[in-house]
Amino acid sequence: MLMICRAKALHFMATYAGETLKKNAFYGDPALLRDAGAGHIKSLPQRLIKHFPGISPMVVSIALCMTARAESVVFSGAEGSAKGGYGYIGTVIPMAGEELGRGWYYKTVASMVHYHFESSDRGATEEVSGRSLGIEGGVGHAWQFGPRRLDLSATLGYRRIRLSPFEPRDEKTGDIITFTPQVMAYTPLAGAWDADLIANYSFGLGSSFVRLRGGFKPAEGWRAGVETKRLRGETYETHTGGVFLSVPLNKRVTLDMTAGREKPRDDPSVSYGGVAFVVVF
Repeated sequence: MLMICRAKALHFMATYAGETLKKNAFYGDPALLRDAGAGHIKSLPQRLIKHFPGISPMVVSIALCMTARAESVVFSGAEGSAKGGYGYIGTVIPMAGEELGRGWYYKTVASMVHYHFESSDRGATEEVSGRSLGIEGGVGHAWQFGPRRLDLSATLGYRRIRLSPFEPRDEKTGDIITFTPQVMAYTPLAGAWDADLIANYSFGLGSSFVRLRGGFKPAEGWRAGVETKRLRGETYETHTGGVFLSVPLNKRVTLDMTAGREKPRDDPSVSYGGVAFVVVF
């Protein structure tokens, strides 16, 4: 993550210092971590998904590991627009005998989303408010090929979606089980430039999410650049373009900020903004 307008629902989210940062750069980006771990959160109501594709999306692109023997990572963040917002918290923990950034790991994400939209199902146009609570957990494996990284993971999730004052016919509500496989990749480019990709598909919701970032590292631990996202479901599609900045607050905490514009297929574009933290223990 893993935003804005009108549609049908739930693909929310849903990504080191010194030599370790160089070796595990794929996992040090809180936004990539956010959209990778929380990226599965994008498995929310379709309408919500249109609003929040990145968290995501929004949510692993700066390195989960800031120390050579980090045992676990906690990431948390929030993102919002005029149409709603979401918050999340998650963990990434290497399995016994494995290293963070290479090998098997466990991933867990809990999230809450709120949003609102208009519906004329009962005749006159009315505003409907939605709220969704969810939790997802799964496993993944990371590979390191020199400076390049590849990560494959899958999570099984449960979400409860509630709408008020009524439930429009075309909206998913109630209890939903999701299964979300995901791929992440990172590669350095020329000089201080690099790029990363996150892509996943949520079974149970029938929605897909893709995020591509191009970044520049002006100093150790810092990263800035541009991002584009696409969220697609059976009855909606949203494209997003924005900028991001990742800043190391110290050797264990990284701050990621993002802002931009989102354009749902059937609605006007809207501005969004978000913040995320990654803490290494």
